[in-house]
Amino acid sequence: MIIMSSAHCRDATMMIVIVLIMMTDGRAEWLSVHDRIKQCLRYHVNMGRRLGKQFGNPSGIAGRFVTFIMNRMNGPLYNAVLNEVGNGLDVLDIGFGNGYMLKKLLKNTDSKFFGIDISDDMVRLAGKKNKKYVAGGRLTLAKASVEEIPFENGFDVVYTINTTYFWNDLNAGIEEIHSKLRDGGVLIIVCYTKQMLDRLSSAENYKKYLEHELTDALEKAGFGTELIYITHGRSFYVKAVKNASLGKILD
Repeated sequence: MIIMSSAHCRDATMMIVIVLIMMTDGRAEWLSVHDRIKQCLRYHVNMGRRLGKQFGNPSGIAGRFVTFIMNRMNGPLYNAVLNEVGNGLDVLDIGFGNGYMLKKLLKNTDSKFFGIDISDDMVRLAGKKNKKYVAGGRLTLAKASVEEIPFENGFDVVYTINTTYFWNDLNAGIEEIHSKLRDGGVLIIVCYTKQMLDRLSSAENYKKYLEHELTDALEKAGFGTELIYITHGRSFYVKAVKNASLGKILD
C-alpha cells in the first residue's frame, strides 16, 4: 500500500492548479480561477479515493503503478520485517503486492516463504518477479484472503504490511493466523497510525485502528504483544507471539 504525505498531496494539487490557470485564455466560457481551483481540489480528492481502492486490491496498470511507488516510500516499514525474519523458518506474507518484499527476504535468508493476496494481478506479478524461487520450491503463492488461509498449519512467522485496513473482519483474520502459527510463532503487523491515515484523502474509507485496538484484539486471540514505533506518530508494528504466557511480551 502507498502512503502519500500531506506535502506530496499539496504539491500535486498545486501543480494541477497552476496548469489549469495557465490554460485560461480569457474566453467567457472558461471558469474563473476561483472555480477552477475548487474543481481541481475536488478532482484531487476523488483521485485520492480511486487510488485508495487500488491500494486495497491492486489491478491493471494503476495497480502496478501504486505498488511500484509503495516500494519506494515504505522502506522503514519493510526494514521492521527484515529485522525480525531470520534463517530456517517457514514464513507467510499476507498481502504481498508485487512481491518486492518477498524477493528481499528470499535473497537475505534461507527460509521458505508462502504468500497470499486477494489480487489476481499481484499473484501473477509477484510470481513472475520471483519465478526462480517458485521454481526452486522456496516460494508458494496463492490468491486468498486472510480469513481463509489455504496453507496447512505450522508457520514460524507471519507478517503483513499495511493490509489490516482492508480486512473484512479483523478478529476473524487474527484468529485464522493464530490457527496457522506454531506455538511460540510470531505475527508481525506493520501499520501507519490512525492519526497519520486521517490526514490522507486516499485513506478515507480505510478501517483505521488505534494501537491499543490492535493489541487488544491480538491478546484476546491468545497472543502476547509488544508495540514498537517505527516513526513516532506515523508508523508502528505489533510483534505478537502465539500462546505467550503474558499479555505483554517482556524482555
